[in-house]
Amino acid sequence: MSDFSVGERADLERIVSEHHEALNLTQQEVTLMQSMAEHYLQQGIEQGIEQGTRDTTIRNTLALLRSKFSGETVNEIARGLQRINDVKQLEQLLLAAAQAQNLDAFKQILIEQGREQGARDHD
Repeated sequence: MSDFSVGERADLERIVSEHHEALNLTQQEVTLMQSMAEHYLQQGIEQGIEQGTRDTTIRNTLALLRSKFSGETVNEIARGLQRINDVKQLEQLLLAAAQAQNLDAFKQILIEQGREQGARDHD
């Protein structure tokens, strides 16, 4: 349970201890429940961080495109970016947005990335 703060660990232990007597659990079962709770909590934290990173990268890409190409709409690009779940791919697209000479050039890169993603998904 080393990845959790004292408060989080105490909450997990409290939840399990409040219910272990009512469920007539052994100490081994209590320990297993605590380990499972920790695992799922950690998994949720990691997913939240990943989702936050993804959302921030998309927002940054759109902000960069809007600032570079102020007269053009990026709505269709936003939809294309939202379809991508791979954070590394989104980070590459952010760099591509910084280097794109125009919005059409970036759209082409986004289309190519979508094709590559589709091909990987079918492998």
